[in-house]
Amino acid sequence: LRLAEVESFYIDVHEVTRADYEGCVRDGLCTPVRCPQDADASVPERFASVADSFPQVCVSHAQAQAFCKARGGRLPTEREWEYAARGVDGRWFPWGFEVNDELPQGLVPVSLTRVDQSYFGVLGMGIGAMEWVADVYDEDAGLREYLAAEFRDPNGPVAAARRRHRAGLKLLPSGTREPDRFVVKYGRAAHRRSGLDLPPGSGPRATARGDLEPWSNIGPSNLVGFRCAADRSRQDVALRVPASSTVASSTRMAGAYEVFGGVADAVNHAEARAFCAALRVPTGGQTRDDFRLPTRKELASSSVLVTAFAGPGPFWAADGAVQQRDAYAPESEWEAVEIPSSAPLAARCIRSE
Repeated sequence: LRLAEVESFYIDVHEVTRADYEGCVRDGLCTPVRCPQDADASVPERFASVADSFPQVCVSHAQAQAFCKARGGRLPTEREWEYAARGVDGRWFPWGFEVNDELPQGLVPVSLTRVDQSYFGVLGMGIGAMEWVADVYDEDAGLREYLAAEFRDPNGPVAAARRRHRAGLKLLPSGTREPDRFVVKYGRAAHRRSGLDLPPGSGPRATARGDLEPWSNIGPSNLVGFRCAADRSRQDVALRVPASSTVASSTRMAGAYEVFGGVADAVNHAEARAFCAALRVPTGGQTRDDFRLPTRKELASSSVLVTAFAGPGPFWAADGAVQQRDAYAPESEWEAVEIPSSAPLAARCIRSE
């Protein structure tokens, strides 16, 4: 959990509908959509009379941008999308902190229910279509503000997985640059996926995945729509939220140790050490740069660190890999496991006085 600031902005109350988009096509400002082969974007029979109010899906990121520009706006940033959904109280879902099994799944008309209503009254951010946002996909976006340097090796596990993933697309001519990847937002707070910005009608399908990251091959998809945002003009009064922001800390104390809240995923042992060395974390009134990997002995001997370090892992320690003996018990003991240093594990950093 971390705090982020955004300037006041406007955002659509619901996703762009089919009727909205068709109007833009008729005006000559947008291009027609075409779903990938075998992607069913049909409207269920019971909703036939309100088909025009379904979210417009099967759009590329470029088409979504073009529509918003034609309306005098833009796609929201990921921070703006999160803020519109979560407000200032850090809720887990747009409607609050509890799972709601009564909400419909899949695509539905944009104003079907007001239960899926965010802190600011924005609809459809928890159900319905997943949504394009403006940001280029960065697997480490949540860690960037704490890093003084890059920690991933160009030949590390994630880089290698990305190359294998690209080779497996089989839709790009040899030597062709892979299309840009943008963030796709949906559902629970902070959930994000990577979407390929492919031309309308192109594959690949959304079921194909990378082996280390949520690289679902989302290009134009029958599951992905969008909404638009716009900057506040000079004469508009800035929003004043009638509540204080939730207090958030990037670290937590565990006895004599301070544990950084962020986790680096799919890193080899050298990348794990580089991750901790690159951290610059504001804490205790100063910026700390002395984070490191814990030792196996520290995890095995400190009951408070076991809980704060909750896994199940496996994680990298300074002297090898560790994992919890019982993956379903948060207070289970950590034990050493013999895993090659090139393996893609998780890394979490600590510091001690």
